Amino acid sequence: MTKKRLSSKLKSIIAILSVLCLFCTCAFFAACGAANEQETVEKTYSYTEQDTDVISNAKFALGTYNKTFSDMPISSPSGWTRAVDNSAVSSNVDSGVISTADEAWTKVFDKLYSDSDFSGFLKNKFEDQAIAHYRTEKGDPEYTPTDDEKKDFYKTEFTNPSTRAEAADADDQATESFVYMLNNYSTSLYGLGSAQRIRSGSTVSVKKGEIYEISVWVKTLIFNGEGANIRIANVVNGNSQAEFRVNGIKDTAWTKYTVYFVASADYDCTFTVMLGLGYGNGDANATQDYVEGTVFFDDVSVNKIDETALAAATIADDKTVVIGAKDTLDVISTAVRDVEGKGDAFKLDANFATGTFFTDLAAASVSGALTVSNAGGLTSEDITGETGTASFDAATGVATLSKNAAYTLTIKDGASNFSVNTADEDNYEKFTLISFKIKNGLNKLGSTDIAVDVIDAFGGAETKRAAQATFSTPSDDFELCNIFVRNNFKNENREFYINIVIGPADVKNVSAASDFAKGTVTISDIKKAEGYISSEQYAPLKADDPRYKLYSF
Repeated sequence: MTKKRLSSKLKSIIAILSVLCLFCTCAFFAACGAANEQETVEKTYSYTEQDTDVISNAKFALGTYNKTFSDMPISSPSGWTRAVDNSAVSSNVDSGVISTADEAWTKVFDKLYSDSDFSGFLKNKFEDQAIAHYRTEKGDPEYTPTDDEKKDFYKTEFTNPSTRAEAADADDQATESFVYMLNNYSTSLYGLGSAQRIRSGSTVSVKKGEIYEISVWVKTLIFNGEGANIRIANVVNGNSQAEFRVNGIKDTAWTKYTVYFVASADYDCTFTVMLGLGYGNGDANATQDYVEGTVFFDDVSVNKIDETALAAATIADDKTVVIGAKDTLDVISTAVRDVEGKGDAFKLDANFATGTFFTDLAAASVSGALTVSNAGGLTSEDITGETGTASFDAATGVATLSKNAAYTLTIKDGASNFSVNTADEDNYEKFTLISFKIKNGLNKLGSTDIAVDVIDAFGGAETKRAAQATFSTPSDDFELCNIFVRNNFKNENREFYINIVIGPADVKNVSAASDFAKGTVTISDIKKAEGYISSEQYAPLKADDPRYKLYSF
């Protein structure tokens, strides 16, 4: 009996030990599984790209770490937006960020070549050269190269741009092998190309008086047209300025262009960098500024500098320019009668007789039309229901508003706009001065508003600078209006014309007929002067006489 009881206890102990062993075994495998899981988690990581430049993706490398060479060109890179320029035709060949590594370029070329538009372009451009090359190489005047041989020849014409490091100084080596490739090739306009641009998504805010250095490396392969361009768009005190442009870039080796941007001393401002190939002109069929070819951009740099650095810069280099936040057109408008007394501030062109400030502008033309609403194309006749409300007599210079109306008179230099050519003397800017007399004969029971606007016509766009001067007090006397337009550009001619807006400027916001104008407005004695105005003399002129109203566009 005793032996049997001991055997039962032994069995119980063995059972307990078995359970413990099983538990330990499970725990061990669970721990191993957890360790393996932990090990797997530790091997999983994410990579965050760093972008410390003033503008996003300035070196075109951002977003490339998880791309293969076969993904290139990267058509929508971070920080940049590509678009056709001002209604130009679209290019039929891809553009975007590429790597300049040899293996990458081979894949990029093959990818482009698989597009019949691009291979067809190369065939049209280079097939005859390819045939001549292989016939010379083979010593056979009848030899016909294969398609692969032609493709190999085309690669020698449309070559890898490489990195700009080969052109950089030893202490300024390029660290990335990524560039932006912009292609302008149109099958519908063979030989003409297109117009495209890329725009930085970064708007740089600049405090008054600050200086920024903007540089871009450029390399081109241009077949037709005036080449690539660098554009700086800026806004001063809420007013959009005309673009500053570096045009006609055709460098076939990597070349650095630098723009020094000097902010207004009076206002904070902003600027945006754009890079382009050709210009659109508001109509796809207006091809005069199209470019056929390719441009490569690399290492866009935007840095704030001080006056010492600017003074030390090599501005004489033809690849280096200095612009100001107001370096477009300056406009002064006045109603003063002693303009001649301010003549010491101006240097007149030699073609004007000594002591003669103005010449009669016999070629000036004045035309009139009902003011058109900014939205909806409405006129005052659409609002009032009255027709035949206004007319202009060019012989007498009288605009007659026989019924309630909003009317605009336009002054031009004959059939063309007024022009302000570039300056050709150091330290002077070219100006054009338009003078005319205006008499407000509007009925005081309605609107008596008269505003004189200058319309800046530049680069295919027209920008209105509203209410440069107002003449809204009815009188039996004429009042003198002088419009000074100064061109600060050193290599761009400028154009403008003048609008005299009678009554409400935007008719869509007018509900009562009595809020329109009625009566007469007379224009006479249109004159013109041209010449140079020095920066030194111009500044005190503005400050000393508050009747001279200045702002830039």
